[in-house]
Amino acid sequence: METSATHSARSITTRDLSKNPSKALRDAGEQPLIVMRHQRPIACLVSIEQWAELMSRLKDVELNTSVAQIDMQIRSVALATPMHFSSALPALVVGTSSGK
Repeated sequence: METSATHSARSITTRDLSKNPSKALRDAGEQPLIVMRHQRPIACLVSIEQWAELMSRLKDVELNTSVAQIDMQIRSVALATPMHFSSALPALVVGTSSGK
């Protein structure tokens, strides 16, 4: 088991994983475990608690993104709607002076 500088999680090779899967699962319970094949990450083992937390955060991000998109749509519709000042302003009376 090694700690990779590019990941905050520890890593394990596929060979070590196949030799001792129980240890890998125990280790993944503490923090994410990156599975490496030919020095490249191919999978990540996480505890079920970590998985649930990640899914909860993802749902929050998706919800916040949806709300932001709806807000932008509402604002763009509001900006595109022409304003009618005639009903909002009092009528102006223009008089002419006859000079009399």
